[in-house]
Amino acid sequence: TGNAGTNDKMILVPFNFAQKLMDTTGAQRFVVMLDDINNTAAAQQALTQQLKAVGLNVEIKTWRDLSSFYNQVAGLFNMIFTFIFCIVFTVIVMSIVNTMSISVVERTREIGTLRALGFKKFQIVYLFILEGSILAALGVGIGVLISVAVATGIDIAHIEYTPPNSSGPVPLVIALNTSQMAVTFILAVLLAALAAAWPSLSASRKPIHSALIHV
Repeated sequence: TGNAGTNDKMILVPFNFAQKLMDTTGAQRFVVMLDDINNTAAAQQALTQQLKAVGLNVEIKTWRDLSSFYNQVAGLFNMIFTFIFCIVFTVIVMSIVNTMSISVVERTREIGTLRALGFKKFQIVYLFILEGSILAALGVGIGVLISVAVATGIDIAHIEYTPPNSSGPVPLVIALNTSQMAVTFILAVLLAALAAAWPSLSASRKPIHSALIHV
């Protein structure tokens, strides 16, 4: 079975032989093995419809329904990863806000110069929002490219490891979540835009002579 906990408790025999041992001509259950577990729900629905179409009223349970241990472990890891994500996200938010705020404050004289040349307040804020958005987009884009390159390299290397309670090695596969990448990209750009808008709006409201002599 691939599981060390069941290899010493289960035996694989021909179906006819199992029927003779149980003194029956029927079967208690049928197990359908899927090539891709991501299609579990679709396969369950398709099998249910096909069996009902021929008059068989059966109950179909997926491997997730039968594996309470897996669901508990998955829930534990999801909680751990969510906690780590919150910590990393907080650090990233503070880094972006701090970087953009320092960048605006250090360029207060430039803002004063632009205001003296006739730039409106909203134009200055727009420039800083555009700059912050572009920097965030470039940073996240480079990060995505590095992640894809590393994941591809690991998949090509065919790295294997033996997980706990397993009787054999399994391949290490890196699954990239494109939807989360897209959400992260949009969130980082919006956050950088907001982080640039607030200090630039405050700096653009300063009197021009105060901005020009700002230290």
